Amino acid sequence: MTSSRTPQTSLTLIHRLQGDSQAEDWVEFQAFYWDVVTGWARDRGCPPEIAEDIYQDTMVSLLRYLPKYQPEKARFRAFLKTITVRRIEDYWRRHYRGPRDAEVRSRESYRPLQIDLDELPDSEDRTPSDDERVWLASITREALRRTQNRSHDLTYKSFCSNLLEGKSVDTISTELGIDRDSIYRHKDRCLQRLVEDMVEVLRELSDQFLEQFAADSTGARDTMLAALKEYLAGRLDLRATEMAPDDSQEAILESVAELGCVLRDTPPPSDSGTWMWVTEQGDRRWVEVTSGMTIGRKAACTLCLASPLVSGLHASIHLDDTGWTIKDEHSTHGILVNGEKVPEWQLRSGTQFQLGNALFLILTD
Repeated sequence: MTSSRTPQTSLTLIHRLQGDSQAEDWVEFQAFYWDVVTGWARDRGCPPEIAEDIYQDTMVSLLRYLPKYQPEKARFRAFLKTITVRRIEDYWRRHYRGPRDAEVRSRESYRPLQIDLDELPDSEDRTPSDDERVWLASITREALRRTQNRSHDLTYKSFCSNLLEGKSVDTISTELGIDRDSIYRHKDRCLQRLVEDMVEVLRELSDQFLEQFAADSTGARDTMLAALKEYLAGRLDLRATEMAPDDSQEAILESVAELGCVLRDTPPPSDSGTWMWVTEQGDRRWVEVTSGMTIGRKAACTLCLASPLVSGLHASIHLDDTGWTIKDEHSTHGILVNGEKVPEWQLRSGTQFQLGNALFLILTD
């Protein structure tokens, strides 16, 4: 059996994130919700690389709004979905250019992120919508992890080869050196464990689908199989699509975890506006971002830095219809993003960049 630890995405974890959370709490949280949020984004027409941007924007917004979340007023799924959809709308409003531009901008639904907890639905339609299928596919993925963790390697490999990879019983028998009856037993055993593990995940999430699993074993099996097919279809879609490298996802997850710790220890002076968390020679502080601001060593700069590696006028920041952008002002050492020098870069919540020895982390409303 495998021994890797499975994340617990329960309300207990949500409460920890609202209070004295640690970086590992955010890692645990994101292990489940990465697929949920990026799945919702892809279903709304976002290509994979944009879905990753939406995820980062959603998580940063969540960092700011999570302290206000009250489970008795709304399910966490509805709370998170509201934030995600608004971030998607904000993205298309900023970046869409074409014949539908006027129509898109005039739609009432395309508005800045504003969350009224009293307006969030207490429950959702029980008919599986596209969003619910994405949610169930993510639950299935987590349940599969747990099923694998409590199954012998040969049993789980036989199960995956048959049900997940679609190989014939004869092929599996030849490849794994086991008889046909064993393959059927492995499939039934793992399916039963998968249902049990889905129930466990649903219980931890206090999810509405738990009622269906508890009340009707046939319905539970059908729902589970439908979710499994959705999960497999998603995997095939991703394989056929050019994806960003894995280290891109890792960088986003680390950025969110780091920002979560910063906000826990030292929140910005205001909940509104755009802010930079600046770390320079042991000094750490929040600086409000304004359009046209300049950064450099000169006293005349909006933000004056002491690092000798920073030029007199190093960079400037501007706001336009597409959002915030930092531009290099012909500095000696440039702007570093992910260790690479860039002439300019669009700033979003969670963006990290470096000027000389000074490090910056962006937070937008």
